[in-house]
Amino acid sequence: MNDYQQETEKLELALTAMNQQKEILGLLADMLKVRSALCLPLDGTQDVVAEIIRVMRENDTLRKLLADSNAPCPYCGLAASDQSKCVRGFPGCARADDQLLPGYESSIFIT
Repeated sequence: MNDYQQETEKLELALTAMNQQKEILGLLADMLKVRSALCLPLDGTQDVVAEIIRVMRENDTLRKLLADSNAPCPYCGLAASDQSKCVRGFPGCARADDQLLPGYESSIFIT
């Protein structure tokens, strides 16, 4: 791989990371809106909180499943076998954080 290809790859990774950060900021903004809404006296607030907790657990489960799979990393794009080569360092990549999430066995396979 020549220098041009290496620089192109680095720029593509940086662009991917920026897009993912934009998505994360959007999600954080949405979470703040939900939190603000929960501070208002609403009928059924407990149901809303329970649903938010359920969705957050489901999200963690999906992140854990993806992190433990052979799929390319959703954060840096590297193959699972190349995780230690992430430009963010290992375990600097968010995939490592996802791998440390609590197990998913109890939330999916046990009813």
